[in-house]
Amino acid sequence: MRPQRMEQASAVAAAEASAAGVKWTFAPMLDIARDPRWGRIAESPGEDPFLGS
Repeated sequence: MRPQRMEQASAVAAAEASAAGVKWTFAPMLDIARDPRWGRIAESPGEDPFLGS
């Protein structure tokens, strides 16, 4: 996991959403991914509670 890469990707997504007029609050995902069958596990920072907080 690369925290800087996640921050850069989030900044790009926020800028694109703002330019398109989307009014969303971008907040961290607090679910700790533990089940690989979950379809959105790639959006999680992993199982480490420190990284997810």
